[in-house]
Amino acid sequence: MLDNYYLDECESTNSISSEEFFELLESSEPIQLIDVRSKEEYAQNNIANSINIPFESLETRIQEIDLTLPLYIICQSGIRSRIAQQKLLRHNSTSFIYNILGGINQYNTLLI
Repeated sequence: MLDNYYLDECESTNSISSEEFFELLESSEPIQLIDVRSKEEYAQNNIANSINIPFESLETRIQEIDLTLPLYIICQSGIRSRIAQQKLLRHNSTSFIYNILGGINQYNTLLI
């Protein structure tokens, strides 16, 4: 599942800090936010207007993602979102797909 191959491969990908993402949400720039946490995790805490596509369902639900918009991916801590980013880049290598570093854990510290 979350093996070292994927983690090593993800090291050189586009990422954005939680702080930068927080500022981006306050702008009027059109984006798409995919939350790859489980339905249960998402139900406990989520970012408004995000789309929940659990990591395990990502490849079968890719048609729900608009790859023409900049795409930001979040999970609990940033690991699943990095792997999801790589999976999506394999489907469309020209897309702007960003991993949100630190995931929802780090994002939530900005709300305090």
